[in-house]
Amino acid sequence: MPCHKLQLICRDPEVDWPALIRQMRAAGLSLRKIGRAIAKSHSTIQKWERGSCPNFEDGKALLQLVDQVKASGRFPVPKPGPVVQRAAGG
Repeated sequence: MPCHKLQLICRDPEVDWPALIRQMRAAGLSLRKIGRAIAKSHSTIQKWERGSCPNFEDGKALLQLVDQVKASGRFPVPKPGPVVQRAAGG
């Protein structure tokens, strides 16, 4: 695989791999279940959760798994931030 493809997926600011894995864990998937679903070891998934970057094909597989989890309705929805009310006339 060309190096530039690996660099693109690793450095894409739109993909926060550790956050995606944490959200999947919050949805009830263990590192082992995530790993089994994409044919990787749980230690590899743990490395990605700690900040390592998956290669292009693994990243693609992980994003497809995220889509499946979202479709199941188990993916956690981020809580809204605090509501800031402004004083009248301000």
